[in-house]
Amino acid sequence: MSFPTSSNSIQEEYNNNLFYFYQNVFTVFGASVTGVLGITNLQGFLIYILLKLFLFLALYVKTKGDISCYFKQGIRSLFLQCLFSKDAFLSFILFWTLFYSITFLY
Repeated sequence: MSFPTSSNSIQEEYNNNLFYFYQNVFTVFGASVTGVLGITNLQGFLIYILLKLFLFLALYVKTKGDISCYFKQGIRSLFLQCLFSKDAFLSFILFWTLFYSITFLY
């Protein structure tokens, strides 16, 4: 699935929704793997940061470095939104602890 260029607000909203979807799916999958592998403490948070950096780099490569063409807010704002998303962080903790508990406690 590709990001259409941002020529109107409908396409910008579509791009933002698609990015939000991929961010959530990637976060849940990464948290599940982190929990199953039994990673705890600061290593788990380091995995979260690495996952977010990988997601942003994948987006950067997919847009061929021209993120401002696809997203109105620009590269810096999108990077900060990717790294410090409250919803994604809480989802990561939820699924990380859930899968860790299922795998190692039961």
